Order: sequence, then structure tokens, then C-alpha cells
Amino acid sequence: GRKKDKARITALLCSNATGSKCLKPLFIGKSNQLRCFKHKSASWLGFYYKNNKKVWMILEIFLD
Repeated sequence: GRKKDKARITALLCSNATGSKCLKPLFIGKSNQLRCFKHKSASWLGFYYKNNKKVWMILEIFLD
């Protein structure tokens, strides 16, 4: 057998019912800076990116 891939990312997408108010997407991953973005920041690309060890939505992320 092979080991399962442990790559994870959590996404939070938020909007009101009519769609008139949309927030930027929030992605949570394991690493500080994703390699695929190279030298570009998440805010420049139009979303928020946070990281933590287990890729969970924790209180500290929402307090920022």
C-alpha cells in the first residue's frame, strides 16, 4: 500500500444571500508562503492566506 497524501487546504468563502456583499476568500494552509505563488503575496492576488500546523479554522485567524 501507499501512504495517503497529507496535503490540505481549507477555504472560506463568504457572501450575503443576495450576493451584493462578498468578502475576499480566505485560504488556510500549512506553509508560511506557498511555493506556487513565488514572490507574489496573497493580498496582491486578491485573497487572504493564513497558515497553521493542522490547517484548521481557529479563533486566532478570525481575530486578525
